[in-house]
Amino acid sequence: MGAKPTPRPESPRIKRQIKKAQRARREQMLGEKAVAQEAQLEAMSPHAREAAMWDGRLSLNQLAYWTRRYPAEVPKINGEWAWIVMTTPEYERER
Repeated sequence: MGAKPTPRPESPRIKRQIKKAQRARREQMLGEKAVAQEAQLEAMSPHAREAAMWDGRLSLNQLAYWTRRYPAEVPKINGEWAWIVMTTPEYERER
């Protein structure tokens, strides 16, 4: 007749519950579309993310999320994030 053991925080069930709650909170804050775009980005390989960036296939939300989540992966031009530099008139003139 002992008390139920408290689930350990590192248990798979607890991790799933935490992840589900975090996703719900992000959806509440950002909207379903933004969270879906982030999940799409997460499903890509680092190479695929970079190729999508150069092809202009990533949304601003995806680019910002990628930069926050994997800053070492995001290409830079003269020390600046490439996806930001690509929007400047100077970059357009050089192309």
